[in-house]
Amino acid sequence: MNIRQRIEQQEYLLLAPWATRSAESAGRERDISPCDLRTDFQRDRDRIIHCKAFRRLKFKTQVFLSPEGDHYRTRLTHTLEVAQVARTIARALRLNEDLTEAIALGHDLGHTPYGHIGERTLNALLPEGFRHNEQSLRVVERLENNGSGLNLTKEVRHGILTHSGSVQPATPEAECVRRADRIAYLNHDLDDAVRSGILRPDAIPPDCLKVLGEEYGEVLRKALEERWIDPYENEGKSSGAYSWGTYDSHPYVLTNYKEDLDHLQTVAHEMGHSLHTWYSGKNQPYSKSGYSLFVAEVASTVNEVLVLRELMDRYPQDEAQAYLLYNLLDSFRSTVFRQTMFAEFEKNAHAMAEKGEPLTAETLNEMYGALNKKYYANLEYDELIACEWMRIPHFYRCFYVYKYATGFSAAMAIAGKIRKEGQKAVEDYKKFLSAGCSVYPIDALKLAGVDLSRPDTVNAALNEFEELLDRYEEVCKRINGTGKA
Repeated sequence: MNIRQRIEQQEYLLLAPWATRSAESAGRERDISPCDLRTDFQRDRDRIIHCKAFRRLKFKTQVFLSPEGDHYRTRLTHTLEVAQVARTIARALRLNEDLTEAIALGHDLGHTPYGHIGERTLNALLPEGFRHNEQSLRVVERLENNGSGLNLTKEVRHGILTHSGSVQPATPEAECVRRADRIAYLNHDLDDAVRSGILRPDAIPPDCLKVLGEEYGEVLRKALEERWIDPYENEGKSSGAYSWGTYDSHPYVLTNYKEDLDHLQTVAHEMGHSLHTWYSGKNQPYSKSGYSLFVAEVASTVNEVLVLRELMDRYPQDEAQAYLLYNLLDSFRSTVFRQTMFAEFEKNAHAMAEKGEPLTAETLNEMYGALNKKYYANLEYDELIACEWMRIPHFYRCFYVYKYATGFSAAMAIAGKIRKEGQKAVEDYKKFLSAGCSVYPIDALKLAGVDLSRPDTVNAALNEFEELLDRYEEVCKRINGTGKA
């Protein structure tokens, strides 16, 4: 048994049942002798790396036409980032990493110079149009090697074609590359925009939150100019992000910022806490300036929702809409749906204690596992999920978790009112921010037009989730071009 055969045998033992096996490749247009060292997909990867089209990627820009500086992405560095992300996904899913890498390295071989502007220009000029994924396939099939092509396997060629466009991937490895491509460019394009000075990470939240009015925006600008925010990682700095302060000082925000959407949302979130603290301290005496946990996550979530909604307005392209909608839908899932399951687990655990039933790891595992089966009925059940409750620190603060679900629902309602009603809703919202603990938390929310003593707010949030999910499915259908999300 040679090395290639040993690798192929290992794939049968280690890869997922749905992964693509090298030994089962559909082959090439022209047969070649097997290699003793490398599988077919490893040979494809090497053929792509050593071709002229791959070397030319270093001279093709990603977003900017002619950036001044060595630190901006090129089409080559984008390709390497896609390969890294795709391989990470493939390894986690036990897919064929060699096939994934080969597709990723070849996916943009036919892309134009000058980024997507070059593609749009050629598409307008050519009678048959121009699509870079089809040109990438043309490069490896016809243009390389003086017209004979690279003679790649069918799986790699089809994966290159389907990394974008309406034709769907035929292998899970190709699907990894299709997703990794979007993950890479959506994040690094923002990074390059920040690096170029077109966008500033500390300027984005005020810009996206201008709907909250001049006073709110002025406090945000003051926070940025006076360095209330310590944004970047540092030795000895705690992970995560948080807002803190005292009554006679402005709030401070500590984050570990990176130039991507998640960290942009984090800054907006923490500044929501800070502005809540600032308004309460400004308008209430010390004894009434604090606010309850019941409303603690409302202001932060209002900011997150408003930022996402503003970005949706600015970027109507389907890919951007899908990315932003998914982000908002996942916030719904993790904050409303999942935290409600947590709350039911906590309630049931307390009920067991009141009845004198033993609270052991086994009984709690059994209950938590049953709740996961109930809430995630359509998903494959992993037995280890029954132990997840052990690592969730919120369960050690009694009846905390449900406040995430009610807070998110209230925030969705407030953000919707602000976008719909404008200044009047903003003024009502600032009354809520200024209330501190001078009134009961449920009455503080009523100042902003939200009544959580009735089910209407939560039901409205769930209805909005349905509407957002419908929008997401429609956008995915257009992107995929198949009529299926």
